[in-house]
Amino acid sequence: MTIFSPAPEQKDLQQLTEAISELDLEKVKSFFPRCNSIINERVKNPYLRSGIYTLISLLHLAVLVPTRDISKVENIVGFLLQVPGIDPNLVESLQHDTPLHFAVQSGSPALVKLLLNHPGTDKYITNNNGKTAAAKAKELEREDLAQLIENGRGSHLVSLLIQRTFPTKPKTSIPPENPYVSFKF
Repeated sequence: MTIFSPAPEQKDLQQLTEAISELDLEKVKSFFPRCNSIINERVKNPYLRSGIYTLISLLHLAVLVPTRDISKVENIVGFLLQVPGIDPNLVESLQHDTPLHFAVQSGSPALVKLLLNHPGTDKYITNNNGKTAAAKAKELEREDLAQLIENGRGSHLVSLLIQRTFPTKPKTSIPPENPYVSFKF
């Protein structure tokens, strides 16, 4: 008789999911760096009512954990954001919300700040309804969160793209050299 045993990574993912849901920071820390390869895996959202199925990242899960002690959630999210390879822009499978959208939904300015401070967070991502996290905050009448997002860091990739697309002019009056033009007499 063969007994089904999940692959080691699946078992780790299941145990890590449980540790996050229990807000057990020390247990979560014990999985890393050994489990860095599963940091962006998706799990079933355990907080939706039955019959609705959506996949979320571990970071989404941490933001969603229902608790009165938000500092525990902040600690878990803060730790996960330090794991090499974490992608703070993964979208959940139903509405395509990012963890930043979920943080807005939670109403926690501290979670929003944590996510905005990660260099990879892109605050311009829209969900299936065409809403950024800031637009979602306005929809929920959380102007404080909308302002926090609008004034907070954006994606470094977006700012780099803008800098390359619209470069600033040199501050000197000497025209820059043009490599395509040469004057030889």
